[in-house]
Amino acid sequence: MGVSPLRIFMLLWTAAALATGLPAMLLPGLLVQLFGAPAQSTLLLGSWGWLVVLSGLGVGLAARDPLRNILWVKVAILGFVVGAAYDLAHLLAGTVTLLAVAPEVAVYGLFAILFLRFYPRGPRLAPLNTRSPWGPLYTDIDHGGLFVKRGRLFAPYFLPLGKEEQK
Repeated sequence: MGVSPLRIFMLLWTAAALATGLPAMLLPGLLVQLFGAPAQSTLLLGSWGWLVVLSGLGVGLAARDPLRNILWVKVAILGFVVGAAYDLAHLLAGTVTLLAVAPEVAVYGLFAILFLRFYPRGPRLAPLNTRSPWGPLYTDIDHGGLFVKRGRLFAPYFLPLGKEEQK
């Protein structure tokens, strides 16, 4: 199986989350001094850092199989939307400037668009009028193939070979 674009963007997001979250988590006092923020900001900055690191690691681990870990993809998309909305709300309230929030809103928007564009979709299965020893058969409308339903899950169905075909 090749590497899907979504997996690449999920790993890029993980790298960005680690690059921004680790310094905030490990060095909040230094960042507060560098940017001239109030000293009370260290706790908030450190808390934000570990949250970003953990969510980034979750998205990175989910990149192994985005379809199986679809909840992480959905949480990431929701995080991008909420993050951008939060920044824009502060912009409209006048507590920050456009220059302060524009890069973050742009990154959130870009990743939201990429994650939605390459959102993993499972096969669209349609029932066939044929049964197998394990139950009714289905086919993938887009790519073909046979599937059998086992409980709530679908599994590929392989036709058993006859004795003359096994040689």
